[in-house]
Amino acid sequence: MPTKKRSRKPAKRTSDDVRLEFDFSQAVPNKYAERFREGVQYVPIEPELVEFFGSAEAINDALRALAGMLKSTSRKKHA
Repeated sequence: MPTKKRSRKPAKRTSDDVRLEFDFSQAVPNKYAERFREGVQYVPIEPELVEFFGSAEAINDALRALAGMLKSTSRKKHA
């Protein structure tokens, strides 16, 4: 049985210019969805920091080192 073709006319819009309907026929699965389910957190990093560190791995390494220093400093204060 042939599939019904959808018209390519624009969807109706409200007075605020927001679509009432969306065409998801060309949608693809989100390649990052599995990471979100695994509990990975995404935080926006300023462009100059990305440029300075060069990679996500380098940024994570620097943050882990900082966290380690803060943790050891915190222990010394409470000892």
